[in-house]
Parts: sequence; structure tokens; C-alpha cells
Amino acid sequence: MQRTPSSPLLPNYLSYLARTRHLYVTLPTGSDIEHIMSHQPTIIKEGEWQDGLCGCCSGGHFWMGCCCPCILVNKTHELLENPSNPSPSGCGMWGCAWCGLNFCGGWGWILECLQRGEVRSKHRIEGSGCTDCLVACCCPCCGVIQSHKEVEKRRDAMQGGVPDKMGYQGQAPMTA
Repeated sequence: MQRTPSSPLLPNYLSYLARTRHLYVTLPTGSDIEHIMSHQPTIIKEGEWQDGLCGCCSGGHFWMGCCCPCILVNKTHELLENPSNPSPSGCGMWGCAWCGLNFCGGWGWILECLQRGEVRSKHRIEGSGCTDCLVACCCPCCGVIQSHKEVEKRRDAMQGGVPDKMGYQGQAPMTA
């Protein structure tokens, strides 16, 4: 059997079956493997945050969480109200209230503390109101990012682990 650039070399027994029984084996190419690997199901760890507090640098929310955390606060609030929302709005009452409280005395940590408590209770994550307050006061941007990533990951897990909302795509039927 000759090796061609598009098909890898099959072991001898598969090669024999392919010649004698008309067995056709299609192996995925490089781009197919990349697509399969990028759409693995999201594994949810029960009872704990999916990302640590210092995991705020991964996942693409770092700059939004540091420069405009009010947008993430509002998106998180909308995802808590409607987990199947594919694109929550960044502008809303919860985010405006967070901004207003922060600009008028730095009291935005109260809303963040309440939101973290809601995320924890809704998803049965261990912790307490005391830890929520400490995170909201001492590391507000990381806390906002962690809460948002949590509700996003759980939403994606509910939708089959496919972040781009493609859903299940069935394979084409086999032909002889």
C-alpha cells in the first residue's frame, strides 16, 4: 500500500480488509482534528469555582474586567437571570448601579458581593458571604471576571459544551 500525503499508513490487517472486503476508513485530517479538539465538552467541577481567583488572565475577559468591570457585572447578572442568553447586554441597570456606587464612595463591592453570593448559591459552590466580601473588597476585578467566567462556562456546559452555539452537527450518511 502506498502512502499518500492525505491518508496515513494503515496497519497491515486494515490494509488487507480494505483490499478484500471493500472496507473504507476515513481518518480525520489536521483541520478536522483541530475542530474536534476545540469543541470538547466543558467539564464542570461540582461544588467549586471552575477557575481560581487568579485565573482572571485566561479566557479573554482580562481587559474588560480591568477597564470596564461594570459591563461584566451586567453580563453576569443577565446570565444569572437567563442562563440560555447567547449574548447578554453589557449595558443595564445592574452595571449602572455598580458604576454609580463605585463613583459615589466606592460602595460597588456591595453589589459584587451580592452577585458572587448569587453565583455561589445558584451553582452550589462552596464558600461564604465573608469570602465573597473579601474578594469584592480586596480584588474586585478578579472577582468580577471569576463570576462572569463561571456563569459562562456553566451556560456553555448546558448547551453541550460548544461555545459558538453550533449545536450537534450530524455526520453525513455513509455511501458505498
